[in-house]
Amino acid sequence: MLAGFIGRRSGKLGQVDYDNWSITLNINLLEPARVSAAFVDNVLASQQKKLVTIATRISSLTERTSVDFFAYRSSKAAVNMMMNLAANELGP
Repeated sequence: MLAGFIGRRSGKLGQVDYDNWSITLNINLLEPARVSAAFVDNVLASQQKKLVTIATRISSLTERTSVDFFAYRSSKAAVNMMMNLAANELGP
């Protein structure tokens, strides 16, 4: 099990801490990708064939009511896309 990382709150794009964004992407996107890749054979051999990630509403591309948490929101949207791509690759 991996925990998510929200990082520092950032307002406008010009105020983003890129080191924090990199750390957030590593924890919220790259680590789930690594763990998923490590378990692909086990998942394919299982009955349920499930890889699961959890994201919140603010990670949705359609949720635009807030303009903060650039790093967190983009990392969770990216992990959602990664899991969608993995599902397409691995099939039903």
